[in-house]
Amino acid sequence: MARLKIKGLLYDNLDELYQNSITAAFKSSKLSREEFTKKYEEKLDEYSDAFEKSAIKTHADIRYKIKFATYHKSIIATQKAIAQTYKDSFTYYFSYLSACHVILNKVLKQLDQFETNQTDHVVIPLYAHLLRKVDQIGIMLLNGYDDAALVLWRAFYEFSLVCMLIAEEDSEDLSKRFTEHTIRHSKRMMDSYQSRLSETGFEAISDDEQRNVNDSYQRLSDLYGKEFVEGDYSWIKGVQKLEGKKTTLRAIEDVLDMGKFRPFYIWASSHTHASFEVFKEVTFDNKIYAVDITDSRPDFEDLIDPMQITINVLHEVNESVLRLISDEEEGYLNLELLHRLYLKLLQTFDPEAGKDIPAGQ
Repeated sequence: MARLKIKGLLYDNLDELYQNSITAAFKSSKLSREEFTKKYEEKLDEYSDAFEKSAIKTHADIRYKIKFATYHKSIIATQKAIAQTYKDSFTYYFSYLSACHVILNKVLKQLDQFETNQTDHVVIPLYAHLLRKVDQIGIMLLNGYDDAALVLWRAFYEFSLVCMLIAEEDSEDLSKRFTEHTIRHSKRMMDSYQSRLSETGFEAISDDEQRNVNDSYQRLSDLYGKEFVEGDYSWIKGVQKLEGKKTTLRAIEDVLDMGKFRPFYIWASSHTHASFEVFKEVTFDNKIYAVDITDSRPDFEDLIDPMQITINVLHEVNESVLRLISDEEEGYLNLELLHRLYLKLLQTFDPEAGKDIPAGQ
């Protein structure tokens, strides 16, 4: 049996189409068969090139140009079906998120009325970014893309840990180091971009901009040490409760007691990094059912974990953030309200779920 080599992937009966084009050219030429054959042989490359251009244009501009309105309607229909089937779960998922937006909007409206510090100016944007991520995760789930939701969740989780640590430490020095650490990304991006100008054909970064980035990089390396500008989480060095630990995301996770989410982080990573692990869910009897890979109609079980771990992590974030920004007398009540919405979500999966979980857990 021959290896996989399939004809007609995008063009049906390409050989026949080519022959038909030659026949049509012969009939319109009014030449004898011998004359046409001689001329055709002399201009074989020209004929072939003209046929290829015509075939590509016809198929790309007509056959494979989708009717976007129809395509869009199919997306809306899928989303509507999922929303109707799992209405209660999505109601409480987005209700929790909506309550968080109320918190954010109240903070932004009253920010100028209070004295703020570097931590506030880091935590509040981080919190807003997390809410955006939660919304994106919900939208992916509404459209049946639970795997895409997990890819987003991985980033959401990393930002959540950072937000929680900075909020709980409430250290201007730590917040300052976090913002300054962006120089590592700026330097890496600049160097990568500059080294590939001949490949991309893009314009070079100006000398002044390169000098500013390099000077800032060197200044922060001199100030905090070379490790600061080389490590992903080296900005956490100096946090007392991280003393003796490596400057890693795992270390942040451990000191925040968020290790229960580590298995989910590994699971989400399998959808982020290229590995065969992602295909186990569509493999039966040692065969991959590729049609299931493109299916956007998830089972209820596919939605449960992404929904609950998203709101669970966000609730943990709220514990840390509200301790920083909430009125002390209202702090407990704020968390209780959010906790009730979280329990309502859990109970759409299991009516008994979460009833033994105290507020703030």
